[in-house]
Amino acid sequence: MKKLSLTALAVFLMVFPGRISAQEFVTEPEAAAPAVSVAPVVEEEVAPVAKKEKVKKEKVVKEKKEKVKKEKKYGLFNHVGIGAGAAVFDGVSFTAGVPVGGHIQVRGTYSIGIPDALSSFIPTSITHDFGEVTFNDGSADKKVNLNNVTAKAAITPNVNAFVDLYPSKKGSFHFTVGLVGITAQNLVTVSANLHDPLYSVFPEKEGAFNTIFVEMAENEDGTGDAIRISPDPDGVVSVDLSTGKTLRPYFGIGWGRVASIKSRITLSLDLGVQKASLALQAYHWDNLNQKMVAQQFEGKFLPKDIKEQAMPVNVPAIGVSGTVGEFVDKLANGEVLKGFIPVARLGLNITLV
Repeated sequence: MKKLSLTALAVFLMVFPGRISAQEFVTEPEAAAPAVSVAPVVEEEVAPVAKKEKVKKEKVVKEKKEKVKKEKKYGLFNHVGIGAGAAVFDGVSFTAGVPVGGHIQVRGTYSIGIPDALSSFIPTSITHDFGEVTFNDGSADKKVNLNNVTAKAAITPNVNAFVDLYPSKKGSFHFTVGLVGITAQNLVTVSANLHDPLYSVFPEKEGAFNTIFVEMAENEDGTGDAIRISPDPDGVVSVDLSTGKTLRPYFGIGWGRVASIKSRITLSLDLGVQKASLALQAYHWDNLNQKMVAQQFEGKFLPKDIKEQAMPVNVPAIGVSGTVGEFVDKLANGEVLKGFIPVARLGLNITLV
């Protein structure tokens, strides 16, 4: 029976050779193996690597977007900076500024002059013997000894406003236009406290300052033009270095920004000029209008010993030369600095926002 079965199988294969092949019997089980064992292994190795690369790329893109988002730019008042510095004819000053886009910055400064704490480093006073000076109380002349009198110079507090124009959107160099002297037309006040010597001679007049004055004549013998100077209620006599104008245009160049995106702490420098002539103004009491009024002070009214002293600094190109009397006359004629007052300011700034 066994032999018959094998013989029948052999005859079947001979008759139908294309129906079933030996290859199918041999290779079919082997071909099925990779579907079970090989393919899953490849997917397990490749899929995690691709996933890691995808996550890495997404992270890089996200970081770039966040960087662009966080990048600081000069916009419309989107940053605020403050600073402090020192300037010629301003002394110590404080500044605040904001950007108006990348090419424009608006800032304002308030100058306080030279604080008393710095007076030991910056000489602001001089002591001089004026000898006996004649004062009048409205009824009689009396001699007042003004030896060892100290005259102090004080910079007038003021407000300035500037607009900075930056050629480069993120640069530091700029051109500046503005207005200075918004709150006062005086640059410097020179004053002397005569309270004690005055009221030791006029004890009954203390507090009645409007009745005491010194008259300084053009000539030594008391003839010619004259100018009156009265003390204020505290007995202080003062003369101002004035520009004659409350608002003075300013033009200049500079470096730095008060509100900077590059660094929180920055330095700034301004170099420029304000347009105005200088003159000396002396004050006296006007009984008619009941107020202190100013008169232009000229070199001819100075005491002889002061008028004939040589200037400690001589720069003829800007009108600073000769004697003190000649220099005061040049001030009165607008010859000093040719009508342009220099400004140099160095500042230290902090960006708050």
